[in-house]
Amino acid sequence: MISGGNRKELAQTIFPGGSLGNGAVMRVAPVGLTFYDDLDSVAKQAELSAIPTHTHPLAIDGARLMALAVALAVREHRFVRENFLKELMNRGQTEEFQWQLSIAMQLKPDDIISNFGNGLEAHRSVVTAILCFAYSPNRYPEVISRAIGQGNDTDTLAAMAGAISGARLGIAGIPSHLVESLENKQKGRDYIIDLAKKLYDAHTQRYKNLRCQ
Repeated sequence: MISGGNRKELAQTIFPGGSLGNGAVMRVAPVGLTFYDDLDSVAKQAELSAIPTHTHPLAIDGARLMALAVALAVREHRFVRENFLKELMNRGQTEEFQWQLSIAMQLKPDDIISNFGNGLEAHRSVVTAILCFAYSPNRYPEVISRAIGQGNDTDTLAAMAGAISGARLGIAGIPSHLVESLENKQKGRDYIIDLAKKLYDAHTQRYKNLRCQ
């Protein structure tokens, strides 16, 4: 890329057909936060954020759905799990995710969700993370506990599920002892909190600009 190569073509050479991992999903939460008031923009910007590194349709759709999940979590004051999952299913672009979400809509809170996967691939982790949040939308510790309980790639699942929960509840929803126990080196706790404030300020300014147009 530095030498001027086409980023999309180069991204496709990492894996045959492009990476279908969940790396693009893990970093997409700020897109959902920034554009949450316009779901079409959320979907488009999430796609654009994914393709420099993940060009496989499943990876792109996973990032799209995660960003939309964040946006919906912020938008909906009264969270209704069935409506949340239905909106995501309707906006999914791949048959795999549409099918998984259609199955998810039929589950009860006590049903096992491990069948949706706990691996590195987007289609084997995204719906699992979304359900970890959807079953406990107002209880951050339960979201994280359920994600960890799925086993295997627990840090990824907890990061994705926690991103949705954190977007909805804010830092006040995270137990203080967890925040205080974060490392605080060069890009530690203070850096993250400051970055979050800058993201909020950027969205606030964008919203003001839209109202002035």
